[in-house]
Amino acid sequence: MATYVEIYPQTDLFNLANHHLQIIDQKESEGEASGLAMDCEACLLALGVTLEAIINHAAVKAMPQWKPEKRKEGEQKQVDSDYEQKLQVLCKTLGIKLDYGQKPFQSLRIVRRVRNAMAHAYPQIGEKEVKPGKAIQSVMKTSWDQYAEPKKTREIFQDISTFEGMIYRALGMEYPPATCASGWVADGQR
Repeated sequence: MATYVEIYPQTDLFNLANHHLQIIDQKESEGEASGLAMDCEACLLALGVTLEAIINHAAVKAMPQWKPEKRKEGEQKQVDSDYEQKLQVLCKTLGIKLDYGQKPFQSLRIVRRVRNAMAHAYPQIGEKEVKPGKAIQSVMKTSWDQYAEPKKTREIFQDISTFEGMIYRALGMEYPPATCASGWVADGQR
């Protein structure tokens, strides 16, 4: 028996980011610092995959002729160039001026860099100079640490949400599709 379904992964993924943001808010309100940076990292990673899912959904709606290139299993290709090209073509098609010097677009680049740094991380092994009077943590930082704090994570979440709204308004949709596999939908924060 066949049935018609519509699956919108960006909804699940944004709900995942929202879930982590709620944990961050709760910990902050309770003065709990334990694991807070990791909660921010989880939220940022979820936002990175959410952004790509939003772009993919909008590309299918706005540009039915856009066919993502199929890859054979194990085949590698330059993914970021495809992402950037798709984003530029999508924004042009929808009449959205993509300006990385302005909000919310600044966060699109940040969240993409954070996602890629996390997804493609390599160990860093070797000696590093620790300046007198500085803690060892000063040389133990990752490239995404500067964003893994509540205020910046919230700003990036809001910017991705704003971008999502721009995309859906340009598509003539009031709000993103609310159906998701998890059965849970964000409580209006988006």
